[in-house]
Amino acid sequence: MYFAIRCCVCYFDGKPEDERQIIMCQHCKDRRSCVHNLEQDLVSSRPSRQDAIAKIEKFRKYANNVMKPFAERLDLVKCHYIFGMQEMDSSAVEEVKQLLSGGELGSCYDSKTGTLNMSLRTDGMKRYVIRDLRMKSLPRWISKLGVAFKVIDVSGNPSLSHFPLDELCSMESSLQEVKCESCVRLQLPPPEIASQGGAAAFTYLQSVKRDSEANKRINLILIGNGEAGKTSVLRALRSDKDKADKIEVDRRTIGIDLHEWEPEDADGLTCDVMDFGGQQIYAKTNQYFIVRRALYLLVWNVRGKRDKQSMEELKMMIATWLRATQARVPGSSVLLVATHIDLVGESEVTDQCEEVKACVEEELKKMAEDEDLHILPLHVINGGESFRVNCLEGQGVKELRRSVCKTAKELLWWEERIPRPYLRLREAVEKRKSGSVSYVKVEEYKEMLRESGVSEKEHKVATSFLHDMGVLKYFGHELSADQSKRDLGKYSVEDTVFIDPVWMIDVFKGVMRHDWEHLLDFFQQDPTKSKKTKKLLHLGIIDEDMLEYLWPQQDSDFWRNAKTDKTSRSEEVGFIKSHVEVQEAVALLRGCDLAHFLGEGMKDLKDTDNKSRELLCPGIIPSFTHEHKRAVTDKDKQSLCASVECEYNIFPAGFIDRLVVLCAARHFEVDCSGSMAVMKGWGRTLLVSWREDNDKHVLRADASTRQQIENLQEDLKQLEAFFPGMKRRRSDKESSGKEAVQIGIFTQGERSRACGLDIERKVKKLYKAENLPLGLTCQTHPCDERGGAGDECLVNILCISTECVDEQGPIQGESSFSKLWNRLTASEAIIIPVVLTDYYDKQIKLTNRFNEWWPQEIQGMERYRIFHQYKENDQGSMRTLYDGIIKKLHQGRGSFEDLYEVTSQNELLCQACLHDRSESQPASQGDRAVGRFDRSEIKAALDKERKGMTDMQQELEQEDVIKHKIMIKAITCTRGHTTTVEEVLAFNGSSSPCPSCLKDKRVPHFFSRPKCLSMLARDLTAKIYCDGCQREMDVLDVTPPQVFLSYQWGHDNSTQKMVREVKRRIEEQTSLQCWFDVEGGINPGEDHMQKMELGVSRCEVFVVFMSDKYVKSGNCRREFARACEAGKYIIPVLVPVLYEASRDSKDLESESGWKGDKGGEDWWKRIAELEKETSEAANKVKVDWTYLASFSKPLEVQAKREQQEQQQQEKDRGGLHVSGLEALVAAVQARVYRGGVVFHEVAVDMALTCVEPVEHPFLRSLHLQKDLLNSILDRISLLQSKIRSGIDNPDDLA
Repeated sequence: MYFAIRCCVCYFDGKPEDERQIIMCQHCKDRRSCVHNLEQDLVSSRPSRQDAIAKIEKFRKYANNVMKPFAERLDLVKCHYIFGMQEMDSSAVEEVKQLLSGGELGSCYDSKTGTLNMSLRTDGMKRYVIRDLRMKSLPRWISKLGVAFKVIDVSGNPSLSHFPLDELCSMESSLQEVKCESCVRLQLPPPEIASQGGAAAFTYLQSVKRDSEANKRINLILIGNGEAGKTSVLRALRSDKDKADKIEVDRRTIGIDLHEWEPEDADGLTCDVMDFGGQQIYAKTNQYFIVRRALYLLVWNVRGKRDKQSMEELKMMIATWLRATQARVPGSSVLLVATHIDLVGESEVTDQCEEVKACVEEELKKMAEDEDLHILPLHVINGGESFRVNCLEGQGVKELRRSVCKTAKELLWWEERIPRPYLRLREAVEKRKSGSVSYVKVEEYKEMLRESGVSEKEHKVATSFLHDMGVLKYFGHELSADQSKRDLGKYSVEDTVFIDPVWMIDVFKGVMRHDWEHLLDFFQQDPTKSKKTKKLLHLGIIDEDMLEYLWPQQDSDFWRNAKTDKTSRSEEVGFIKSHVEVQEAVALLRGCDLAHFLGEGMKDLKDTDNKSRELLCPGIIPSFTHEHKRAVTDKDKQSLCASVECEYNIFPAGFIDRLVVLCAARHFEVDCSGSMAVMKGWGRTLLVSWREDNDKHVLRADASTRQQIENLQEDLKQLEAFFPGMKRRRSDKESSGKEAVQIGIFTQGERSRACGLDIERKVKKLYKAENLPLGLTCQTHPCDERGGAGDECLVNILCISTECVDEQGPIQGESSFSKLWNRLTASEAIIIPVVLTDYYDKQIKLTNRFNEWWPQEIQGMERYRIFHQYKENDQGSMRTLYDGIIKKLHQGRGSFEDLYEVTSQNELLCQACLHDRSESQPASQGDRAVGRFDRSEIKAALDKERKGMTDMQQELEQEDVIKHKIMIKAITCTRGHTTTVEEVLAFNGSSSPCPSCLKDKRVPHFFSRPKCLSMLARDLTAKIYCDGCQREMDVLDVTPPQVFLSYQWGHDNSTQKMVREVKRRIEEQTSLQCWFDVEGGINPGEDHMQKMELGVSRCEVFVVFMSDKYVKSGNCRREFARACEAGKYIIPVLVPVLYEASRDSKDLESESGWKGDKGGEDWWKRIAELEKETSEAANKVKVDWTYLASFSKPLEVQAKREQQEQQQQEKDRGGLHVSGLEALVAAVQARVYRGGVVFHEVAVDMALTCVEPVEHPFLRSLHLQKDLLNSILDRISLLQSKIRSGIDNPDDLA
């Protein structure tokens, strides 16, 4: 009568949040309103204890059954009101004791268990108290009650800030637990201890009471983008002169720099300083060093060139760092610092600081919209005002230092009481760290615990405390006594405690480095290692034998050989340590959830396993990568019957990578790109995709089973605990269809059925013994009862005995078993024939029919020739069958089935042909210019191998032998390129998900990448139709070129011929695609401006081939200007001069090359002289060439014309021999995989135009704004002119 079945309070309260409906019946709305009014009355009138109890009980009696669902909430209101009263005389205390003994507190006190439950840690409406009624501190008189409390639960109270330490510890004779998780304002015990449970929290309180010391060490963490001036700010703060010397480019922070700073006259304050490198890729690993006890300095540099784009970039940077800090450590204190204030005038500095302040206010407003009582709001000091400093001159440094010290001593953690044994343990760790010890084994660490006076029951508590403080890192589960005696495996996280942050940072640099050029350069002449390096960069998969090249090794040619005469390779990469142990480095990555061994679910990682393994590290994969090894087929999609979609306020750096690693640990195969991860294992599929649209961050997962979705939810909860400032705005679950059975065993007759049941029992037993992460469904079906069940199974086992056939031999034509068998073969399902002894002896062995052993009436069995002979009570035979079943579940269709499916594809394209297109292959030929492989050749080889099995039985393992023979077979395309079948299938199996489908939150359709690449080679504006979302889209959106090649054609197209060779080499050696105007970039009759804009906007790297003619070309200047506007990374290449000056024609052939300085830092300043010779029309395109000073020195390539008799041999190169491309190819690939937008800022002492610099910074700013406006007006004028008259000079095409 009083509740609705689907009401969130009546029916779903107390259930998991994602199971409760977002509805509430009218009855419960009325009830909630009544209780709320009662609570408001108690707040406003503040009656005495007796009067408050009387009001609550009168309300309870009056409401009667109507309020029954909220009875628990009324108990909670009463309890919080009573225990929220801090002062109480002895008579009142006695009355509270009587309330407890008389059961007057209802559900809040259980006398049998001794539990006082005042927890608010629930999402339900039954256990909720409005803010002003919540208890803010446990009263001191609680110890005077004389009640033997065993558990006091105050968890989930966002208003609780204090415990009476002495009183609680005096109750230790009975008290065992003080549960205080999710009390965000509580300092003692700290959150990292409270999260371990009530027992750990009370143990910590006892340790503080017994022997503790006030903590005066605070972390000072400098954050902000690269080259913002963080290191200079730190040096100035630590300097007696309040100044910092200028930092050279190669001395800038890579990763994190650690320092200790003790300011003078600061009451003993010691700052453990972390100077974070600002490179975007390190944001993923910086998360492990962001700590709670810290003051954050967000450093940003004043923009010397103030325009809309630069200010938007600045505000985006500020917002990103604020969100990231709040996500990791909610409630952090952040102080903003503006550097480089000497770049512009004072008024301009003020204007930029005001814009930053407005940005901060806007960001805090957005955070407030996602307000959560259990998440402390971000504290930005001074309301977002920035301290303004000039570190070179010392301006503003003293004021900043005073503010830092003052704010540090106002933090919640200043003079926090910490158990003295914990501090001694920290000192022991610091001592070993100072002795160049990077990690210790568990046994040694336990000895350190004992020497520091940490009791054995506190080992885990103390270790977790120091882990969260950043003093050490331990990722094991237990510190048990026999831990070191167990066989933990080669890369175990259980037996190692990492103590040196510098060593850990070096480990992270090994995989998250921002420059891979050294590795690429070293393996240029090693095809095998070069291929593995590309796999590492493109797919995030590290082969085990590549691990030694990621970190400095003492006995390695790679690390021993210096690239220059003065600098070792490890120093050039940025490593601090001279040696990093591979096993411990991998253990650290696994402990941080940054890496996972593929297929770990199928085998352990013991030293006895000699096979090379592959380590998945998703953090390496660039965001632009949308390539998958295999498409998700329609059959895969049909098996997806459960999904969940979650929306967050932010995806912190590294969140997605860690989620992929956690999910991968429960699957066997992982296929990951920059926007989606496809995971498969044991016949189950999990698709996880993510996207970011403005402030919406949406994660979607589609799975074959509900268990996979539940596992994903657990992984998300684990990450949300690591990023407590993340807010899950919504979570929508869906279920559709029926989960497919993994293994179906089909029988007919008694012997067949007995065999099937025996197989089912043993398969389940073997699977359970392996303790694998996903459940297994295995069912036996007698075909005389249900003959159609086979359609639902992933692997179909047919138990074949003589009961299935008559005396003459043919199968019983009308039986359900025969119908099922023929239906399975017709649908090309996965089948494992299991032959019983009676059938084997009579129908196979006696007749010697090993090749065609099945009854003639069964069609399509040629692809299922290999059978398994059932041997009762034979463990080896059963193990062979079990391994075969699991293998087929993993492979989806089985070894042979994979090959048969590939040979049924429409076409197999040649990868070499796509990289080898030249002028002899005009775009008009379209896809026909790309060679094909003969599918029938693969199929014929497969059939030949299978037909050879005629004179003896072949076990299931023989499938892999045959498949290997086929895979290594050489095959030639129609245009003469030879490769192996394995490489052909891998290339043609690669695919990319439809971006439109992903945006529509659906399981995407997958496009063939080879097909897309062949279309782009013909036309950059090619369209492709998606069968999933029923839309036509640009192929460029599916597979965008990552490299833009900008050049001026040169005399007789000499530069174009050289760049064509560059394109070919880049695509052959890196698996990247290049935008090249004459090969699909711009086709005759197309709008070259539109195509250029499209290419520049989608690329990751802009390669500019500098020549005198390039500077004078209007179109080339437009390309360069657009690249600067879009923030692209620019790699300058100097075009060689192919003609002697004496042989120059009237067209100045030598101007096709760069005739100026090639080695100096100011090589680009010669452009000012060239612009004097540039035509008026070209000069209308204003270009700020000083951007070139922001990038590395230009690269040089060599080219020379071949002799006449050799020109025919060099036809593909246009008569040119091009060399010296190794450095360029490596630089392109290394930079592409760094990713991120480049902020084009120029140093203060550099000229901002190609003439003499403006003397005064403020005047220079005015000139910049004027130039920007003129450039915009000229661009508009040029576009209008182009519309009227078209292109006048074809030679200007770039």
